[in-house]
Amino acid sequence: MALEWSEEYATEVDSIDRQHKKLFQYVNNIEECIHKEIFEGTKIDEILDFLGTYTKMHFTHEEFCMVEKKCPVAEKNKKAHDSFLSFYTDLSKNYYDTSSAREKEKLIRKLHHMAEDWLVSHICNIDTHLKSCVN
Repeated sequence: MALEWSEEYATEVDSIDRQHKKLFQYVNNIEECIHKEIFEGTKIDEILDFLGTYTKMHFTHEEFCMVEKKCPVAEKNKKAHDSFLSFYTDLSKNYYDTSSAREKEKLIRKLHHMAEDWLVSHICNIDTHLKSCVN
């Protein structure tokens, strides 16, 4: 089931909320590939490239905003970001190192599951703390 943006995820920082919406879109793109049984090729390469680049840029921006706004969960946020980037880096390396179609499928499914769970729980439990710092 596709992720849908909800105002409960809003941080009150427009740039961050726009970036979160874009991340939701790409997690949904992974789900679409899974339903179509696309586990390798141009579409998957584009998604993996986007997630690798965009999450680093997004995390840097969000971490800066949290420090600037003196958000009490700034350090917790950075640690969560570092953990996700480590997971993503390992998964991406394993994906490109294997020639097994079955292993690629397992890794794409794992990425979708992790990204979907992480995105919603991270935004709700950490990122939304920015609201109280902005207002």
